[in-house]
Amino acid sequence: MNGTAGDNTGEEAIRSAKAIAGHHYLHPHTTEGSMRFVSPDVIYQSGPEGQRTYSHWEENHHRLLGAFEITGAEILHQVAEGDLVITHWRGEARHIGKFQDLDATGKTVTMRGYGMDRVSGGQVVEHWGLQDAWGLMRQLGFVASAAKQGKT
Repeated sequence: MNGTAGDNTGEEAIRSAKAIAGHHYLHPHTTEGSMRFVSPDVIYQSGPEGQRTYSHWEENHHRLLGAFEITGAEILHQVAEGDLVITHWRGEARHIGKFQDLDATGKTVTMRGYGMDRVSGGQVVEHWGLQDAWGLMRQLGFVASAAKQGKT
């Protein structure tokens, strides 16, 4: 932070950036709600394909909602410095549709992840995300845990 302890402008800017960045983690129930503060020109860095666009992010979220009914979402930790906000989040959902060619199981799962968002002009303008996909697949029963495989 560049401000002093009494600098409410700097503190308010950090609080605002956290709220803007945190919105899509706390409101995943609809694509429109989740993307409310995402710039149409966002640089979406998530995934092995490299830089992608708003429409890629929107399509990924829409596919997620086709496979999972989101039942809960929370921010566990959040840190901001300058225009970057790092968010550690957790979500709960029920597997209701095809996910990566895997049929619905009806199981309730907990997903965790981290996101880093660059905020400018009241919008997320760049996003990086990392989720525990292995843990999700294990909860759905598509990947055995080390204990089930006889390994410790």
